[in-house]
Amino acid sequence: MPMKHPAKTISDALRESRLFLARHKIPDANLATEIILAHVLKSYRTYLYRNFYKRLSLRQLSVYNKLTQQHIKGKPISRITGKKEFMSLPFIINRHVLSPRPETELVAEEALRLIQSYPADKLIILDIGTGSGNIAVSVAKLCQNRHLHVFASDTSAQALKIARQNARINGVEKLITFCKGDLFRAFKPFRLGHKADFILTNPPYITPCEYKKLPNSVLKYDPKHALYAKDDGLYYHKQIMEKASRYLRQNGYLLMEMGMGQCENLKKLAAESYNPNQIKILRDYNDIPRMLSIRYN
Repeated sequence: MPMKHPAKTISDALRESRLFLARHKIPDANLATEIILAHVLKSYRTYLYRNFYKRLSLRQLSVYNKLTQQHIKGKPISRITGKKEFMSLPFIINRHVLSPRPETELVAEEALRLIQSYPADKLIILDIGTGSGNIAVSVAKLCQNRHLHVFASDTSAQALKIARQNARINGVEKLITFCKGDLFRAFKPFRLGHKADFILTNPPYITPCEYKKLPNSVLKYDPKHALYAKDDGLYYHKQIMEKASRYLRQNGYLLMEMGMGQCENLKKLAAESYNPNQIKILRDYNDIPRMLSIRYN
């Protein structure tokens, strides 16, 4: 007869798994255990604190232990829960989209800052390579008291499906048109030449050499096409800069995320086509050059 596991409370399960994760040197063990258990119980983390002594069923405990083991083996929390926060907004993710990174918030934050003083009453924004829709949805959601419409593109039909769901979750589905296609070709049917006020993008920029050295938590769970770029990681940046001037209005902005060590090369490339005085580099919260801003005039 199989041995029965003793019933455990939420408090017991959290305490044991915290010690387990700590022994395996998993960072943020407290937070990880709470997020995973809240996910298993289909609740919020606050529920755990209000129900510390509630007993878990054997099934709940089994699922919780299984997911905790997956995290120890390198599966990111966001891939376990299928959820990731970006700009303090909820996003669902799956294997078809890149898990949004905190550094990408710089693109959305700078766009929102510039929009506040932008002269046009109605804005058209292009988001190239939208993935989960994190940039497009965040800007549409957080841009208060402005009339705007976002055109968000991706080559992946599966990614666009997730992006549409995220637009609905955040209540901005009427403000975003999702377009399937590569780079600017996705926007061709909409005749947006010289009509865009902002072009926003987090293009793939990981070099072939860097890609091989990525941790398994990235290699196994993030789609390669959302990370890897040839030409020293600058292939998509070059393509976008080359064609952006055909879509931007006078005094419109191109905001592009970039990787470590790409700053000087991108500045030189940008200066070949745009006014050097209108090219800026913004640093992320770790003081790393992270975003290229170009004002087209």
